[in-house]
Amino acid sequence: MIWKFWPTYLLQQEIGEGALRDVEEILPLVDTGGGSLFFDSTKASLVKLIAATAPEDYFKNRENLSKCLNFLSPDAFDGLQDALGLKKRELSPKAISSIVKCIGASSENYHTFCQLFDIPTRFQIETSKKPPSKITISGPTKTCPVEIFKPYKVLKHYQADIFHRATRELEAPMSRLILQMPTGSGKTRTAMEVIAEHFRSAVTPNSNKPRRVIWLANSKELCEQSIACFAEVWEHVGTHEVEVHRVWGGHNALKQTNFDGEYQFLVASFQTLWPLLESADQEFLEIFEQTTLLVVDEAHIAVADTYAKTIREITRVSHCKILGLTATPGRTNESEVGVLADLFQNKMVGLRDPSNVWENSIKYLRSIDVLSTVEYEPLIVDSDVGFTKKEVEALVSQFEYSESILKKIGGSKARSAEILSRLSVDLSTGSSIILFAPSLENSKFLASMLIFLGYDAAHVDGATSPASRDYFISKFLQKDVQVLCNYGVLTTGFDAPKTDVVCIARPTKSPVLYSQMIGRGLRGPAVGGTKNCKIIEVRDNFMNQGTQDDLYEYFDDYWIG
Repeated sequence: MIWKFWPTYLLQQEIGEGALRDVEEILPLVDTGGGSLFFDSTKASLVKLIAATAPEDYFKNRENLSKCLNFLSPDAFDGLQDALGLKKRELSPKAISSIVKCIGASSENYHTFCQLFDIPTRFQIETSKKPPSKITISGPTKTCPVEIFKPYKVLKHYQADIFHRATRELEAPMSRLILQMPTGSGKTRTAMEVIAEHFRSAVTPNSNKPRRVIWLANSKELCEQSIACFAEVWEHVGTHEVEVHRVWGGHNALKQTNFDGEYQFLVASFQTLWPLLESADQEFLEIFEQTTLLVVDEAHIAVADTYAKTIREITRVSHCKILGLTATPGRTNESEVGVLADLFQNKMVGLRDPSNVWENSIKYLRSIDVLSTVEYEPLIVDSDVGFTKKEVEALVSQFEYSESILKKIGGSKARSAEILSRLSVDLSTGSSIILFAPSLENSKFLASMLIFLGYDAAHVDGATSPASRDYFISKFLQKDVQVLCNYGVLTTGFDAPKTDVVCIARPTKSPVLYSQMIGRGLRGPAVGGTKNCKIIEVRDNFMNQGTQDDLYEYFDDYWIG
């Protein structure tokens, strides 16, 4: 790798004294089954460490790239110029500047540079193109046949049962209900059939008032997942064109001139929609007035103040129907369950066993291989975490652990060593692992250490670029990344059916968050998942761990051992 040309002292400076100390302290605590580990501080080890810890966009930074070129040997410098098709010049600041400009001029030149110096593929991520804010999806017709790339997935009988019950409930004007299905049972897919039926059953075709569905979610992943799922359904069962609008992040398609079609599907984030509603702009209000169905993904968040206000404002101006989707009714405490029930008129359509053989929906879904058989394994950790008196009080009194407490938990070297030791057991057998870390820093650190130890690992968080996040997720799904460490992003809108192990290293008091984390590994063989999945939960020995016991019992039906 290109860092091999650097002098040792500069490698140490680039990594940083604190990071070096952390690695030197933690490696002897890690047991990978091959004897004690230690960091020898040789140039080879330093190069390996910087390759594991440097950010993915390291070489996209002109200063970093210039620094790397500055230390090349004359032969390596000439070889780079040859590979790029440049006239040979002696190594100089002017020549370096010219090469840096050439490498940044095209992805082809950048990849040539990376391949020449054996730079890991995680540094070679292409910038993703922003998808269009507006697309049109057509169903199959005689005059307009549609090219189908995926076979149509007919609803399973339990999904069809929920679909028919939900559509009947939604026949009444201004009706509301929650559709509750366990994680992994296909609630998004079922909801899309309800939406498709809503579009197909328009009683006044070609009228001046369009049939408009708004899908509300709280993350990019959920928004994109909903569009992909709707397209997959509508391309098979649709009877006309539907305009699909992205309204989140950098997308802002809320202009009346953009709404040309008679049928429209708006996928929006709460964060984008609420400011528009709050502005009371007449143009926006006219858009919301024409809403006929509002779908709230992860409906348990609807009790939060701005989310509830967004829903109420849309229904106030439109008198539309509302469909809420959730895997776990209720949010973080019992008082909010009542608020949620009131918001949806105390109506819920849930999954049921048509044969009435199994005592609950989880065991029924496992019996038909929709959910995997879950092996629960607690990882008891003697965390070297010292809390202040105020933090101890917060551990007991607060509904959820604060970010500062989670960050302190993640900073425990003994805890990280225990996690690395335990994961190495499953990684050595080829298992695919998703890890939920307690902090951003801890997720990055664990991923870096796993890479240093020779495993294919990656880290993603909310600040990870869309291109990098999509790249690492796709590599994980393709089994090219064996362990995906994350902080705060992969709880929803992310399906990896072939996940073998879910490691919950982030303590929580929330049944909703807990269910979302374990849900990443629950897909069974009937839906492309695994027959068995292991849930490794890090159990810390600090106060109030009764909460974790309560959560374990709350989801007792999922476990087999």
